[in-house]
Amino acid sequence: STDSLLQFKLSPEYRDAIFLVQDDITMAPSDAIANSVTEYCLGGGGVDAAIHKAMGRTLSGKGIFRKEIVNQLSVQSGTGIRCPLGTARSVKVPWHKQALDRTLSRTIQWVIQASGPHDQNLIALELTYWAILEEAAYLGVRHIAIPSISTIGRNAIKWSVAAEIAVSTTKRWIDRHPEEPLQIVFYVLADGNRDAYIDAMRKYL
Repeated sequence: STDSLLQFKLSPEYRDAIFLVQDDITMAPSDAIANSVTEYCLGGGGVDAAIHKAMGRTLSGKGIFRKEIVNQLSVQSGTGIRCPLGTARSVKVPWHKQALDRTLSRTIQWVIQASGPHDQNLIALELTYWAILEEAAYLGVRHIAIPSISTIGRNAIKWSVAAEIAVSTTKRWIDRHPEEPLQIVFYVLADGNRDAYIDAMRKYL
């Protein structure tokens, strides 16, 4: 919701490009949504589980979206890997299928599967955020919602560290691509994660 939008006195080159929202990412009014997945892209917890649930019984429960993942993302020979660590690959949402029970925002046309690290590999996390933005630009989307990557689980990266990587990497990407009309919106739920992003945005932007 617009009430959740947190915007700061950013430098002019970032003011209309980077935003922070504390809300459910599956409701984002975006063209694309980034999803934190394993290298196999066939189910997980956190954001991945939330996105599949929001697709409803028709797209997710009957396996339609999973079939789209299998059909659209090729597998590395002999590995089962569809999205190698530090990369991002997109899947078109099959809205042509009836999904009357879905809660996922109807504006979302693409789910960008992003494979972040499951340990303290900060370089891989940086590569993952960069890959998300590169994929969004390749798709030609104007608005992307991005969750916090690699911040849940036994070896989760601390919110403060992950937020700094997300924001600083995004800043570098915008500096490298000033002509791209992409709006980047970070989505968080927890107050502590929100505060981590606020600190990072004030530090880098």
